[in-house]
Amino acid sequence: MIVRPTLFEDMKPEENKYGCVMLYADVPDWNKLTSRAINENDIYDDGTDEYGYEEHPHITVIFGLHDNEIIDKSLIHNIIKDIPQMTFSINEIGIFDNSDNENPYDVVKFEIKPTQQLLNFRDKFLELPNTQTYPEYEPHMTLCYVKKGKGKKCKRILKKPIKFRFNQGVYSNPDYRKSYFDLKKQKYKK
Repeated sequence: MIVRPTLFEDMKPEENKYGCVMLYADVPDWNKLTSRAINENDIYDDGTDEYGYEEHPHITVIFGLHDNEIIDKSLIHNIIKDIPQMTFSINEIGIFDNSDNENPYDVVKFEIKPTQQLLNFRDKFLELPNTQTYPEYEPHMTLCYVKKGKGKKCKRILKKPIKFRFNQGVYSNPDYRKSYFDLKKQKYKK
C-alpha cells in the first residue's frame, strides 16, 4: 500500500514558503477504510512514495500562511488553542478532477460540509498575512490520489454516514515542523 506523507511534505523546502493549519481526526481504522473505498490498481504512483493513500486524516483549515511574516507564532497557536473539538458527518465521496490540467492524478476525498464554526476560525487565520491560491474554500478529507480519470468511479453517496471527531489542531510551518494542540472539549462561543 502506498501511503502519502502528510500534507505538502512532498514539496522541497525551497518550493514551500507557506504554513498551514489542519485539524486531525483520530480514526483507528483509517488505512482499512481508505483501502476498502479505493481499488488498489487505481492508485497513482510516480515511484516517489509522495502520493497514494493519505496517511493522516485531516481537514486543512488554511494553507498559505506567511510564516516568515508572522514573527510571533503565538498568534497562530492561540487561535488553534481556541478551536473546540468538532464532529463532522460524512455522506459523500467526491473528487478533485484534474482532467483540465497537467496533474497526472485525481484527488479522492470525503466531502466536508463546512460549519459556521469552522468558517469563523478560518476567518481568524485569514486576518494574518497569507496567500490564497484557490478562489473558494472546499473543506475535505483527502483519501488518496488516483490515476487521472479514475476518480470519477470513486464518487458516491454513502449508504450510511460516517462521523469523524477532530480533536487535534496542527500548525505546520514551511519546513514541515509541526506544533500539536489538543482541541478544547467545550463548545465554541462567538
